[in-house]
Amino acid sequence: IQGPPDSAGVNYLHVTEAADDEYAERAARGLRAVLEGDHDTFRFEYPCHSPSQKRWFLMHASRFTADGERYVVVAHEDITLRKRAEQEVQRRNDDLEAFARLLSHDLRNPLNVAQGHADLLEEETGSERVEKLRSALDRMDVLIEDALTVMRGEGDSIERTSVALRSIAESSWRTVDT
Repeated sequence: IQGPPDSAGVNYLHVTEAADDEYAERAARGLRAVLEGDHDTFRFEYPCHSPSQKRWFLMHASRFTADGERYVVVAHEDITLRKRAEQEVQRRNDDLEAFARLLSHDLRNPLNVAQGHADLLEEETGSERVEKLRSALDRMDVLIEDALTVMRGEGDSIERTSVALRSIAESSWRTVDT
């Protein structure tokens, strides 16, 4: 929907009804609803792209009465920066989702194989080293699950508690050769 920047006095409902696109039709329906008293205001976002740039706008329509007649004032706000920011957030969320799939599938499968081999190794050897191996694999499983929980936005469900740093450090030292 295009027009001069200052369209005071122009019947915008006629402009939208004359245009032939889905956004103009939606604008016309919203303006009619405001004029007919179904709503006091109407707002909606729409793209207004040109061959050289992509832009988005937010249309505001508010009803008022003057001399017993109903009118609607229409304003358009450029929301291009916000829409670009939303698209960037969506892109980053898609990247996080891809990383979550990597964690969930590509790391869990080899981890499950390693855990299976640890079981077989314990049966065959009975070595106490298997317990260290199993402990490290279990820790990897917990880390993967915690990372997935955070990425799914469920970070609030992670239990946070105070820990004794000394016991955590000692436990960590036991899992690696020093």
